[in-house]
Amino acid sequence: MSLDKNQKGSYFIQACESAGFTVKTDDGVFKYSPKAEVEALYESFDPLPFAQADAIALVNQSAAAARLRYATDIPFQTEAYKIKYEDCAAFKLAGYPEQDIEQYKYVNARAVRFGVTGQVAADEIIAIRSFWDNKMFVIENTRDAGNEAVAACTDWTQCKAAAQGFIETLEAV
Repeated sequence: MSLDKNQKGSYFIQACESAGFTVKTDDGVFKYSPKAEVEALYESFDPLPFAQADAIALVNQSAAAARLRYATDIPFQTEAYKIKYEDCAAFKLAGYPEQDIEQYKYVNARAVRFGVTGQVAADEIIAIRSFWDNKMFVIENTRDAGNEAVAACTDWTQCKAAAQGFIETLEAV
């Protein structure tokens, strides 16, 4: 039997090594032992799940890198942003009550710092939140679509190509 690396890819060699078999290539020719076990594994081995997992990992890594360009890693900063947004949303929901602005400490603080009305301060913070939410949506939606495209592959040699466009999109975000 002749083993063709191009037919099964490096995933086959990894599977052999994981099983404790010896597989080497010498000028493109496989040398392996134990012969019967390696040949049996070769016949039954499907590289598709391994190629899909690798390509999905590449998409997820690109999404993580994109998130890091926009998200903070400062402890509790995300919670502070959430509280600030909730304060602004409550002020807006209440009809922008300028006379009661002191009850909305984040709105009040921004209004005082920038010399604007509470409505302007609240709307600015809400707009900033919307901007970041949209960035995160693009990243997450692209990640999901990339993973779904890879999962739909039926040929292991197409997995990285299926992921590539999504990776490029994530790198451009």
